[in-house]
Amino acid sequence: DYDKTNGELLAKISRLEMKLKQAELDYSAEKARRKKSSRSTIKLAKEINKRTVEAASQQKAIEKLTTANATLDTKLSATRKELDERIAVSESANRENHLHLSEAQKKYRETCDENDRRVAEMTRLHNQEVENLRRQLSAANRDLDMLRGKLISLEVKEAERIAEHTVYTGIDPTEARKRTLKQQRKTITVGAIALAVAWFYQVTAFSLDAICGPAMPGTTLSKESTYEAPWFAPSPLKSSAFDLCGARERVSMSWTPKGELGRLTIETLDGKKPRILLDRNALSAFVKFDRLDIVERKGKVESIQLPWV
Repeated sequence: DYDKTNGELLAKISRLEMKLKQAELDYSAEKARRKKSSRSTIKLAKEINKRTVEAASQQKAIEKLTTANATLDTKLSATRKELDERIAVSESANRENHLHLSEAQKKYRETCDENDRRVAEMTRLHNQEVENLRRQLSAANRDLDMLRGKLISLEVKEAERIAEHTVYTGIDPTEARKRTLKQQRKTITVGAIALAVAWFYQVTAFSLDAICGPAMPGTTLSKESTYEAPWFAPSPLKSSAFDLCGARERVSMSWTPKGELGRLTIETLDGKKPRILLDRNALSAFVKFDRLDIVERKGKVESIQLPWV
């Protein structure tokens, strides 16, 4: 450079100045670019940091939801299992109930068939007994007509005897005849009843327990009614006729309707205060020779001994 001229030196200095200015411009541009790049990097770092925080929060939320979902899955499985068990128990109970219902319906049908058979048999026997009693009653009525004929014959003979007796005694024939006929009617009636009782006892299947009862064997109790012992005697002579029954207690039997059922009452007639022998509710009752059949609410028939025996 010592050998160069001033002009060359100035030209070289000028070139160097231009390079320096260009270097300064390049430096400024690089500085501005770097500054801008640094700002973008900071902004990007901030955005990345923000996104990282959000991602961490979302990850925690996802983990929380995953845990909740697992819990719900466990509860759902348990609920499904419990529901399946309940369905199985319910189906088993339904099958068992259906089986019990079928058995109950079968027993009900069998019971209805058995009750129908019993009622049919009881109706047949009852009709048979009624027919037998009707025949026996017809025979008894024939014997009673015969006794009435004999009674009229005796009254005629007694009237002739009284007429002959008054000729010697001087008693008013009309008054004497009234007294004698009244006493004779009572005596003959009681005697006729005694004969009828003896005939029933010997010819029929009636026992004294049945004959001395308040109602005739074959009687059905289903309507309001009252009977007094003995059933074969007229009301005015029942007490006198019952002397033929020995030491038995004289009783009455009544049936009083009570809604769908009826009340059966049997009580003694002797003594100041009646003594109740039987008092119960039933659908109906049948007086038999040796027992009393009581039909209960469900059609069940209970046979008991004659309460007045």
